[in-house]
Amino acid sequence: MNVSRFVVVLLLVMGFATAKLPAQGGGRGGPPPDPENILARTATLKNQLMGIWETPSAAMVAQYTEAKTDLPKAIADANAWLTRAAAVGQALKKYDITLAVPPPVK
Repeated sequence: MNVSRFVVVLLLVMGFATAKLPAQGGGRGGPPPDPENILARTATLKNQLMGIWETPSAAMVAQYTEAKTDLPKAIADANAWLTRAAAVGQALKKYDITLAVPPPVK
């Protein structure tokens, strides 16, 4: 097992990462966005809004409002995960394994 595979397995076992199979279905644009993935929902909404020229529908406005409230929590969760991953990276150094973790988002 190479080092990068070892690190992925280690992160999965320790609960710092999760493995998820891709969604099935969708149309020509690929699978629908995961309803739990705020980044995918935000990107889909942005693309929908950029693709129209008229006033957004009430459903799009509701999606925007939901994304606007969910995104700060998702960023805080990601920053917490990055902090934990940095701690794991420090623990792995004694085994000569480097885990490069980017700084938290501000």
